[in-house]
Amino acid sequence: MTTGPLGFVLTLALLLNITFCNADVEKRKRVPLIVVSMDGVAWQQLDSELTDTPNFDFIARTGVKARNMIGVNPTSTFPTHMTYLTGLYPESHGIVGNSFYDPLFNESFYLETDCSNFDPKFYNESEPIWLTMEKRGRKSATYFWPSSTRLSHCKFDWFNDPYWHRIETAIKWLKSDDPPEAVFLYFEQSDYDGHRWGPNHRLYWQSLETTDRYAVGKLLRELKKADMLEKVDIIFVSDHSMIETSNKKLIDLYDHIDKSSYHGPGLWVKPDLLQELYNNLSQVNTTHMKVYLREDVPEEYHSRHNRRYPPLFLDVEMGWSTRVSPYDKDEDWTRGSHGWAPNDALGAIFYARGPSFKRGYNMTTSLRAVDLYPLMCHLLDMEPLPNNGSLDNMMDLLRESALNVM
Repeated sequence: MTTGPLGFVLTLALLLNITFCNADVEKRKRVPLIVVSMDGVAWQQLDSELTDTPNFDFIARTGVKARNMIGVNPTSTFPTHMTYLTGLYPESHGIVGNSFYDPLFNESFYLETDCSNFDPKFYNESEPIWLTMEKRGRKSATYFWPSSTRLSHCKFDWFNDPYWHRIETAIKWLKSDDPPEAVFLYFEQSDYDGHRWGPNHRLYWQSLETTDRYAVGKLLRELKKADMLEKVDIIFVSDHSMIETSNKKLIDLYDHIDKSSYHGPGLWVKPDLLQELYNNLSQVNTTHMKVYLREDVPEEYHSRHNRRYPPLFLDVEMGWSTRVSPYDKDEDWTRGSHGWAPNDALGAIFYARGPSFKRGYNMTTSLRAVDLYPLMCHLLDMEPLPNNGSLDNMMDLLRESALNVM
């Protein structure tokens, strides 16, 4: 299969895990928080006439909506979700890609369906919000959220765990005698369809409508049925948009790289060949690809300061991809992808409603992925750990009564 801009183009639908963090302590009455991530939902399509999404529209009318939310580098699922949970850029939280090599462990991390990538040591460079809550005697619950793998339980049965079951389970948690203060849900189908069909195909638009109906709408209906709709704060995000790709926008690298000179994932080049390979690749396609030594990667990418970054970094123009083998078939090419450096087109969605949020407030400007964490901590009345985000960037979304929670 042809590789995408930063490595393998991977479907994340099988990354399913359930964790439940418990603490038997007395807590003050707070507004519960639900955070819903919908992989691969593009903000552009929700804002267009191409899709009929009445439930997203309802949230925009009765809550808040941003133009989009600018992600992190790379704009991939695992790095982005860890940023949401920590407020850190990937160079600080350590999940630098959907796949990467760690020279300290001399091991690689891949998205695998057999749980082999869920070794806790890969996650120990940062602390997700639910672990902080547990340490502070607070309770949270997660359902299939990527990286919710600190516990040994690992389950891959998404065909038999449909959206409705996940939502009804979350409602049961919230209605229990000792409910969690925060619930994290994840829905994957739109990412799969975006890769398969591309963002400009009607089947991708239909997938967004399905997500609107069976994820967003179902959750709203169940909350209303439980008399909780106006009593919980809900945040809806995606991790990235989807960009159309083509087998006409390929940069062939196989004539310029000897496979024996590096290992991966990433271009982990033998030290004595680094300068030679850098010189070779720098001449391959100067129009659509830039090549950097790690120490020269633009600082705004926040992609230098971690041992898991390889010594060579390929900065490929959005919509273009690299091919490292002449045997990769054009017909295997996916029609949509992501993973390039963050920008407006690759932005995620952000919708929210509840007692803490303004009503009918639509921002024409973008938010930042690193700012979601301090917002969640604020809503949970919890002091955040050191992070790269800023609550100040989120304050316009909140009602006056929620400005000084802590």
